[in-house]
Amino acid sequence: RSRIAANALTALAALETARTDIVLFDLVLPGVDGYGFARLIRQREAGTRVPLVALLAHGDAEAERRCREAGIDGVLWKPVTLDGLVAVLDALCA
Repeated sequence: RSRIAANALTALAALETARTDIVLFDLVLPGVDGYGFARLIRQREAGTRVPLVALLAHGDAEAERRCREAGIDGVLWKPVTLDGLVAVLDALCA
């Protein structure tokens, strides 16, 4: 079952109460950017086990480096394709 949150704080609250297999999020979020969102999740004990995948519209090697530093496990470039999503999920499950 999937859940959708409108912002980082709502998503963090949902992570407290729901079993989560993966968190898929945009780097551009209201209030807290995706890097900060990932760091907040990683600061929580349960967050260390949840795979994080960020959606990027623009970026380069620097954006990918910042994602890794924030604890983000995978990156998808927009527009996201089903093949791209499956490839990231396969890599996370390997």
